[in-house]
Amino acid sequence: MDIHWGDIVLGHLFIGFVIGFLAAWSFERWAENKRWKKLKAEAGIEGTFTAYLFRKDFCDIVDYSQKSADDEISYVKENIFKLVHRETNGNIWEGYIYMGTPKDGRIAWKYVKLDGELPASKHRVGFKRCLVSDGPGKDGKPCRHFYLLGEDDYGNEILERTL
Repeated sequence: MDIHWGDIVLGHLFIGFVIGFLAAWSFERWAENKRWKKLKAEAGIEGTFTAYLFRKDFCDIVDYSQKSADDEISYVKENIFKLVHRETNGNIWEGYIYMGTPKDGRIAWKYVKLDGELPASKHRVGFKRCLVSDGPGKDGKPCRHFYLLGEDDYGNEILERTL
């Protein structure tokens, strides 16, 4: 009876390689899924918000005299959220938020309804930086703030939701 040690060793190495690869792959999938769930929970930006503009004369003071829009943020997948921004004048823009951390992200947006046209015939698109923080809101109650820091003429807005 001849034992082919070379075949046995190669067979065990191959099986060990396959098992090791599958274990590493499944662990990485599990860890990545856990990481995205943690980011989603820590960001806490899903839900309905009320948007206000900053004052023109003092750009760091929120003008609570009138709301500028109603917003809804929903979770899409991994670190991606969707924002639908319904302005009080009837215009609607939407965008996808890519969160780099639970407190910081970017949004790519475009108007879907502009000047009464649905879909909008004018192409208005852009990027905004997003910041998340907690603090006192309009009524002094604790709120989740979602800042949209715009580019060019689109300005800055603050989205607010009572905690």
